[in-house]
Amino acid sequence: MTKLRGLMLVLFLLSMVGCTADFNEAITLEEQEVNELFARKDIVRDVMTVKFSRETADALSVSRTRSGELSTGNITLDEICREYDVVEIERIFPVNKFEARKREMGLDLWYSVKIGGRRSVGDAALRLRRMEGVLSVTPQVKVKRAGVTEVRYATEEEMAAIASKSQTRSEATWLYNDPLLPEQWMLKNLGPESEDYGSYGFVKGADINIEGAWEKCGGASNVIVSVVDGGIEYTHPDLAANMWEGVGRNFVDTKKNGTGVVADEHGTHVAGTIAAVNNNRIGVAGIAGGSGAGDGVKIMSCQIFVGDEASTDAESAAAIVYGADNGAIISQNSWGYPINFVSNDAQFAARLGIVKDAIDYFIANAGKDENGNQVAPMAGGVVVFAAGNDGKQQSEYPASYSECLSVAAMSGSYKAAWYSTYSTMVDLLAPGGDSHSQHNQLDYPAWNLSTLPTTIKNGDFDVDGYKINYVRTPGYGYMRGTSMACPHISGAAALVVSYCGGEGFTNTRLKELLLGTAKGVDNYQDSAHKGKVGKLVDIAAAFERGGAGTNYNPVKLPVLRLKSTTSELYLLPDEKSHIVYELQNCERVEVSDPKIEVQQLDDMLTLVVDASQYEVGIHKVTVKGFNADGEGSAEFSFLIEDVSAKFYPNPCDEELNIQLNPIKGEYQNCDAQVRIYNSMGAIVADKSVIFNGRFPLHFDVEKLNPGRYEVKVDVEYGGNVYALTQTVIKR
Repeated sequence: MTKLRGLMLVLFLLSMVGCTADFNEAITLEEQEVNELFARKDIVRDVMTVKFSRETADALSVSRTRSGELSTGNITLDEICREYDVVEIERIFPVNKFEARKREMGLDLWYSVKIGGRRSVGDAALRLRRMEGVLSVTPQVKVKRAGVTEVRYATEEEMAAIASKSQTRSEATWLYNDPLLPEQWMLKNLGPESEDYGSYGFVKGADINIEGAWEKCGGASNVIVSVVDGGIEYTHPDLAANMWEGVGRNFVDTKKNGTGVVADEHGTHVAGTIAAVNNNRIGVAGIAGGSGAGDGVKIMSCQIFVGDEASTDAESAAAIVYGADNGAIISQNSWGYPINFVSNDAQFAARLGIVKDAIDYFIANAGKDENGNQVAPMAGGVVVFAAGNDGKQQSEYPASYSECLSVAAMSGSYKAAWYSTYSTMVDLLAPGGDSHSQHNQLDYPAWNLSTLPTTIKNGDFDVDGYKINYVRTPGYGYMRGTSMACPHISGAAALVVSYCGGEGFTNTRLKELLLGTAKGVDNYQDSAHKGKVGKLVDIAAAFERGGAGTNYNPVKLPVLRLKSTTSELYLLPDEKSHIVYELQNCERVEVSDPKIEVQQLDDMLTLVVDASQYEVGIHKVTVKGFNADGEGSAEFSFLIEDVSAKFYPNPCDEELNIQLNPIKGEYQNCDAQVRIYNSMGAIVADKSVIFNGRFPLHFDVEKLNPGRYEVKVDVEYGGNVYALTQTVIKR
């Protein structure tokens, strides 16, 4: 019996040694993970995110003692606070009228814990992980923009050349009157036919197929998109009318920066793609920017970047939740985390659980009131993320999270942009800007044109220290990246909800429409990208499959579509010309200038300009169409100019130059007769010449006596002769 007891004791001791070894191994693995996470350079050094259990969170009551120490009501946590110099414990998602659903989804369990300078945040994290009632402890990591991939910046001369192309293009093929719309190939790609981007190997139709959808619906003001990004310039003349009434909130270190939204070029560019105001005769068009009748979707600015400062995962999660709690049903996100921080859904839940919970909350609760009733045109939300700009096959998060829509970028040739991240986790493809090459060449017209803060200009420096030279015109400019592709999907989602949404319409149905009608373009991809860049969104096809919902309230404003090749006329004083519009939904028409002859045949309106009735100079005319829904308008201008020339220098010594000014906006080659008369009226020079474009004619006057001369030039143009006279002094 004694031997048996001894044997049992030995076996027990051996088993304890094994357990201790397993326990120590677990501790070692936990310490290794904590050390690795909290040693990263992209984390906040003195703050961590802690998720408590339900029982522990409900019992917490954070206050300060008279001595200034934190008191939580939890004895163990109070000890940790004292031992590790914890100076702050705050709930991350604030209490509001939606507290019940926050509790249901566990958002009330998340806290931010700040450590004083005396102890290591990693040591404190390891101690908290071992505390009963703590579910997770992670560092707060900084987000990064999905970004703009730069090749090089244009010179002022190159940007001027880009701008000059738009002065001669046809405006007859566009539904809306936004002057930069023809340069937005992402919306309607004309391929080689375009004067703006036709030389970049683009394929006609490689776009989001929006114009057929616009003919039915341009947006709806009860659809709200939260733009989680840099701040939007909410006073921008092409955005202000489509801003959410509360504008939004800044989430970046609010104790330092406050909560006011600060304009940022990245966020403003993204916002313009979604909802720049349409048909307002300025700037660009937005995908869901309305028809010009105040029916654009609304954009909410949830700012997570301020200059070179970025929010943490906790702050960006709060920004996503803010959108859901304030009426947004689409969450637009062109940002992510370092590519080696998480690589799968399980790791995403473990290391960025607070962001996952925020996304899940938005998806479940957007568009609903505090009682779970649908109050928006869609029940539930859709969260859209840019896939990333690393040009590799990899899964970047949160884009690769299975509940999000992940967006890759393509060029105007259907091919995946060379910089776009790709993987089987990508859901949709959208225009992100690119040309046929990544080499050092100017290709801005192949990038995406959208709104920029009106305060930035070429020659300024961006937050990364690069010299800005991508401003197309004040308030507008070029960017590219999956950051620019992503808002095409958010805008498409908003537009589809505007038309198809209404009572009973759900986020599941929206995703079915977007994914189920997207166009396969794998035949344009190389072997590496096939099956890994998603399908190209097709808005018109989604409209067709979804049909008009109860949210759809069509406003058919009058439309005056230019059928002439240009809205700018150049006339000589004795000429006539005309401009033609196609009328849609017009019951009557008014022309601002009574001298214009109005000719209307059915839906075609011809306006005849007789230059003989006007003074030399620029004249502008407004044409308005009216119906029961409101009014639509168009403008055209005409320049009346006589044939003229410059005579210089005057006075002259040895040589007199005569430069023929442009006729109808261009330098011309014209035959002419030049005669010079002295003060007695005698001809002292008589010469037949040809004016050659922009090059002046040179006359040797060295042998003429000093005095006053009359120079008469008869210019032949268009079958007429125009007499020019100038008094010249010879010294």
